[in-house]
Amino acid sequence: MGYVIGVDGGGTKTAYSICKLNESHPALIQPAFTLIGEGTNPQAIGFKEMASRIANTLLEFLQKESILPSEVKSICCGLAGVGRQDDETMALQALTEPLYRAGFHPDMPLMICSDLYIAIKGALKPEEKEGILIISGTGSNAIGLTGREEVVTSGGWGHILGDEGSGYQIGLQALNRLTRTYDKRADKTILSSMILTNLNMTRETELISYIYSKKSGKHDIAKLAKLVIEAADRGDPAALTILQNAADELVLHVKSLFNMHDGFNEKTIVTTAGSIFTHSEIIRERFKNELGKENLGIYQEPYSSPLNGAVLIALEQLREKHSSKE
Repeated sequence: MGYVIGVDGGGTKTAYSICKLNESHPALIQPAFTLIGEGTNPQAIGFKEMASRIANTLLEFLQKESILPSEVKSICCGLAGVGRQDDETMALQALTEPLYRAGFHPDMPLMICSDLYIAIKGALKPEEKEGILIISGTGSNAIGLTGREEVVTSGGWGHILGDEGSGYQIGLQALNRLTRTYDKRADKTILSSMILTNLNMTRETELISYIYSKKSGKHDIAKLAKLVIEAADRGDPAALTILQNAADELVLHVKSLFNMHDGFNEKTIVTTAGSIFTHSEIIRERFKNELGKENLGIYQEPYSSPLNGAVLIALEQLREKHSSKE
């Protein structure tokens, strides 16, 4: 009997999937136990705390289910905040000791990678070895996987320098529209009143203290994207323009990956993830249409979740370990 574990570690929460290997066919896995724990972004909490949280959560759960740590055959952790090779190495070093001290086997494959990597592995079908994933939620970024398992990325600069096409930038553009309408530099639409009502404001000038006195953070601004989507669905021209521009920025992420690697072509699978794609049909449709116009691959709905991507990588590691012994 054995298990593989996938971990999807974000800033506010971490998802764990523990899957039982099929005794007759070790390459297959059976339905998983899934649990949610604290955030594990090492850039936010430190590498030592990240390792402690993951190790303690896994150990507590395994004990509860009467599973020995030595029965775990492979683990993959996809974490926010480990986008660079140095970060992956530091995270791996930090996590190795507490896991092995807890009884996990020293020869057990253990991989640390970025949350982007598990996201694309989950979004593509298992047989697909090449593709592009565009993510738009609070922030935005993109990752491409080539047929030779090379990884290229675009975006990920954060809300001050980047995050084009994200919920944050959509919300920020909506607030900017309010300032423009107040100054008579743009026509007033229903979007203005919707945002003022949502923020419990009576005048646009109240935005100054809201933004600059630190009453709002990037997540607060990103939440305004929901209002923009609602206004656009009601035909508001200002909201519609904001969403169309956001979709165009996300298409530029795809184009940038094409520019970075000549292995991508009109047959490359392009898929998406994140709340903005989920909730805005306007963005989804414009994104897909622009891909077609510019021959930037073939759009495909995501196959599964980032957490499933982590499980898949853990399983691939185990297969590689077995094949190397044959």
